[in-house]
Amino acid sequence: MEWYYVKDGESRGPVNRDELTRLAGNGELRPEDLVWNSTMGEEWARADSVVGLFTGRQHELQLRAPGQDGRDLREPGAIKLIDPVKYAWRRMVLILFQPFEIGKWFALGFCAWLASLGESGGSFNTGSGGSGGGGGDSDFSVDGMLTGMEEAWAPVREFFQQYGGIVIGLVVVLVLIGLAAGIVFLWLRSRGKFMLLDNVLRNKAEVTEPWQTWKQHANSLFRWSLGYGIICLVITLGLLALAWPLVIKPCVEARAYVPEMAGGIAMIILLFLVFGTVTFYISRFLNDFIIPIMYRHDLTATEAWRKFLGLYHSNSGRFLTYGLFMLVLQMCAGMAILAAILVTCFIAGCLMGIPYLGAVLLLPVTVFFRLYGVEYLAQYGGDFVVGAAKGDDEPDA
Repeated sequence: MEWYYVKDGESRGPVNRDELTRLAGNGELRPEDLVWNSTMGEEWARADSVVGLFTGRQHELQLRAPGQDGRDLREPGAIKLIDPVKYAWRRMVLILFQPFEIGKWFALGFCAWLASLGESGGSFNTGSGGSGGGGGDSDFSVDGMLTGMEEAWAPVREFFQQYGGIVIGLVVVLVLIGLAAGIVFLWLRSRGKFMLLDNVLRNKAEVTEPWQTWKQHANSLFRWSLGYGIICLVITLGLLALAWPLVIKPCVEARAYVPEMAGGIAMIILLFLVFGTVTFYISRFLNDFIIPIMYRHDLTATEAWRKFLGLYHSNSGRFLTYGLFMLVLQMCAGMAILAAILVTCFIAGCLMGIPYLGAVLLLPVTVFFRLYGVEYLAQYGGDFVVGAAKGDDEPDA
């Protein structure tokens, strides 16, 4: 593919991608210079918006040993957490604000809305139950609680004797509807994640084309996510079931608090913490790395995991630190959003609560985090530089 670039106010070219990369590497082509090829339509773009052109930025060539190609990993000291923040921020500004196009925002906002469809919001539910009134300590005794439950169960039992079939039928219907909705949301969310990634990497604002182009990859992601979700559900139910032999049963049999209960509660909490940490990292890696690898190398979700785990095994400490740093970045983003809500006297909060409109308003945050994972992964070089898809405007590494 032929490229053209603007240098010192005049258009130059055509050159091929390798020559363009060489110019970027030796400093002749600067990040702020404009480039163009036939896939960009009528608009020129900044050179640093071409993913992979400034991979590792201009110092990458010095990080490679003579004769090595881009498949080799960079030196360990080159993997940074802060540098990708700058690159992701700069590209986010370029995509959304240079120039600012309201139509582009609404198209990208639709993709972002699909990519988060059915996911929980940013608020946290703290399950702090209410107190039981003004009684003494006996109100909170296990024996008193069990007696109260037995007394309360009597009318419930009578109700179920009369309407139990109807209630069970309604519950089954509602559960089936909820499961069906969850599966549909997961399918749409998988499609939306690839649509958003494709638009962000190519600096486009399209809906129909990426919806069709990436359907097979999205379906693979959907199947993997569905299987993973079922496994997580089974494990969660299993951990909850442990509460019966470890906590509830000893108290019921003794009709009082027993010392063994404290150990059981501690064990269940510890297991949930371990499980929650593992699922956090799996979800983080899936969204930030697996989807881009699928996109770049035309892989299924399982194949992308296999490729990523080869890198993870030799860099596990860095990736674990990445997850913690992402939490810090998300906290900063949350505080910025909260500040915007307070400054606008909660008007921004009300607008963000509207699903699609909220996705549009939060595009700077969404696009930044989408790019940050890609920029971080690109530091490992070679196969992990996620630019345009194969067959598009970047050759395969």
